[in-house]
Amino acid sequence: MRNFFFTFVFLFVALCSLAQSDNFYQRLSDAAIELTKDRVTYDGRYFSIPYPNGDVPPDRGEDYLRGDIVTWDLGRDTPHIGIVTDRRSADGKRPLIVHNIGYGQVLQDCLFAYRITGHYAYKGH
Repeated sequence: MRNFFFTFVFLFVALCSLAQSDNFYQRLSDAAIELTKDRVTYDGRYFSIPYPNGDVPPDRGEDYLRGDIVTWDLGRDTPHIGIVTDRRSADGKRPLIVHNIGYGQVLQDCLFAYRITGHYAYKGH
């Protein structure tokens, strides 16, 4: 059984090493959307994975750009993670997110649906 969180982090870290060209963020967004074609079973167990980069300063309202990683608290301290894509909401105001909320990876307009606990971007973004 694959863990979606692990898949996301592995994909992000692997692609960060390829960030030599201007289209890195487009490729990261495309790769996240490609994940929506896989059907997996959600596994909510915690996996400790070191993350090398930090978060934006708490006093900044930096834009959400394709390839960024966003984390949420779904309530009762249930963590969640998603990746920002280059696709936009129907009204054009928000980027769509690829995430797995229990039924496999989906592309949804859910950036502000939960309490955001982290916003991560590859250095140079």
